[in-house]
Amino acid sequence: MKLTNLRTNHLKNPLGFSVSSVSLSFQVEESTGNTLKEARICISDREDMSHILYDSGMTGEISSLGYVPDYSFEGGKRYYWTVEAEADDGDFGISKPA
Repeated sequence: MKLTNLRTNHLKNPLGFSVSSVSLSFQVEESTGNTLKEARICISDREDMSHILYDSGMTGEISSLGYVPDYSFEGGKRYYWTVEAEADDGDFGISKPA
């Protein structure tokens, strides 16, 4: 499974935007499964994801079409995020940071 096309408010790696609500979306490619069973989104202030600020935990509540994390973002600060996902047949993938 490949997790690609990570978007924040429908934009690829936006920078310099002040937003009060953030929606994260992604695409699932090359999966052997039919549906997304559960996913996990992590947000960090470091590109290597070594300092996690938000972790959704693995949950079936995350849709690839859009997920609004319960997190207050600071203006003027750069954030990175990743997604892990599992399909209904156990196929699993982890994205690169966006």
